[in-house]
Amino acid sequence: MNKQDREKANFVFEALTKKLPGSYIEDGPAIAKVSTVGAGMAFKVGTAGKIFRALANQNINIEMIATSEIRTSCIVLEKDCDKAVNAIHNHFELDK
Repeated sequence: MNKQDREKANFVFEALTKKLPGSYIEDGPAIAKVSTVGAGMAFKVGTAGKIFRALANQNINIEMIATSEIRTSCIVLEKDCDKAVNAIHNHFELDK
């Protein structure tokens, strides 16, 4: 969901909370998705572990993880997004 969609979402959430007694809307911190993508990832053992290690080394908490044969995505706090991208980039020595 884009930030611009929040107003539309609030309309739906407010309607739902009226129908569900005791329910309420609670915001969490802003998040960002950082993904690594590559066709060779399916055949390279340990790639996801290296991504997780790169983030852990920078004390970046992973809120959620999603994987496929060619992609590993991590949800991190938005404030950590640039730091996460740089950590993964450096860990895999992509500048060389």
